[in-house]
Amino acid sequence: MTNHYDDVDTPSTRFERGRARQASMRPVDVVRSAVFDGLATIAPDVARLATEFAYGDIHDRPGLDSGRRELVILAVLASLGDVDDQIRSHTGSALGAGVTADEVVEALIQTIPYIGFPRAIHALTAAGPALHERTASARPTPTTTHPDHGGHPMTHTATPTASPTSSYTQLCHRFFASIDQRDWDTFERCLAPHVTTDFSGLWGGEPEQTTPHELREAWSVLFSSFAATQHQVGGYVLQPPGENDAPVVLSAAFRATHFGHDPYGSPSWTLYGFYRIELTADADNPRIRGLHQTPTAGEGNRNIVRIAANT
Repeated sequence: MTNHYDDVDTPSTRFERGRARQASMRPVDVVRSAVFDGLATIAPDVARLATEFAYGDIHDRPGLDSGRRELVILAVLASLGDVDDQIRSHTGSALGAGVTADEVVEALIQTIPYIGFPRAIHALTAAGPALHERTASARPTPTTTHPDHGGHPMTHTATPTASPTSSYTQLCHRFFASIDQRDWDTFERCLAPHVTTDFSGLWGGEPEQTTPHELREAWSVLFSSFAATQHQVGGYVLQPPGENDAPVVLSAAFRATHFGHDPYGSPSWTLYGFYRIELTADADNPRIRGLHQTPTAGEGNRNIVRIAANT
């Protein structure tokens, strides 16, 4: 094996090599979490060691290009769990290295047989803000950078100059946040005059046609029976509209936690899976016209949902 490095490889040269490697994956249009900038203010030695070793020694090695290395890193981070900042940061790095948003999503989907649905969906949700910003920035419509709040649907900020892709995802954020906040007026305004809901993967039965008012009446009763709920949705992938009245379709991963009142079991139930969200094609004023849920895993006490439904 030949040595990749010079005969004299000082900490200074390793650090500069690591900084150069980082900079090569950080174009201005990619939203990245300021992990190393934060470390530099509270633990500069850790920031330097990470730059020297992770980037100057390992990431800069030959054999794999930057994009492939970032996909490997994302897969490992997904397996660890609870490292949202690092997943967002390395999603930005992957995109900056030329990996497409679809390739990031596929790489994380590929982890499912090995790490399980909950951790893979968590990783997709954490990667969502960086994937969304790259999709929005790639369009010619002027955009305003969004604050990176970690992908939580209740705290994502809309901007008046959002791209068409952004207007669709912002609508979905408002919709799921309105459920958690019990804001049924906003909930109803997010929906098209006729809505198809498909939860057959969870409860059986067939898809149903309904109106915004009918759905509001049913869901306001159901969700008011929970102590609280929290929906986290991210990793959006856009399928552009077809001809005539074909909808815009967003595919997204979700995690929905329900907190109930069952005294005989766990106080919560979390459902993981994917949504296929159909929207009207009007980017200036989109509305949700179809919700198709594919559940993949659950944990906790599912009985609290039955208790809520029968309350």
